[in-house]
Formats: sequence, C-alpha cells, structure tokens
Amino acid sequence: MRTKKMRGQAFIVFKERERAQNAMRSLNGKPFLGKSIRISFAKTKSFASYRNEGVEPLFAVSGASK
Repeated sequence: MRTKKMRGQAFIVFKERERAQNAMRSLNGKPFLGKSIRISFAKTKSFASYRNEGVEPLFAVSGASK
C-alpha cells in the first residue's frame, strides 16, 4: 500500500541564469535531512518570478502526479 506523502518542494529565484546553474551543479545530489536533493529548473513559474516581472499572480494550482 502506498501512502501520499508531501514531496517537499521549493522555488528559488535567481536573477542570473548562470548563478542558478552553478547552484544546481554544486548542490544536486547532496544529502539534505537524510535524503539526496534533486534540483531542476521549474516547469512553471513561481510567485516570486511573476513578482520580479511586476505581475501579482491571483492564484496558483499545484499538484504532483503519482
């Protein structure tokens, strides 16, 4: 039987793509709270990304498939 657990997600916004790539290279796969972390570019924009563009999002829908 599988139980639903929180996957634990975070959006981190960098002003420069190069800094984001450096962070990904240096941190991807490193241990964090007993698990190795997986870092990738977001498939959707975070609230912070919209705010950086001067847009205030009204709502967001988030979900994970299986």
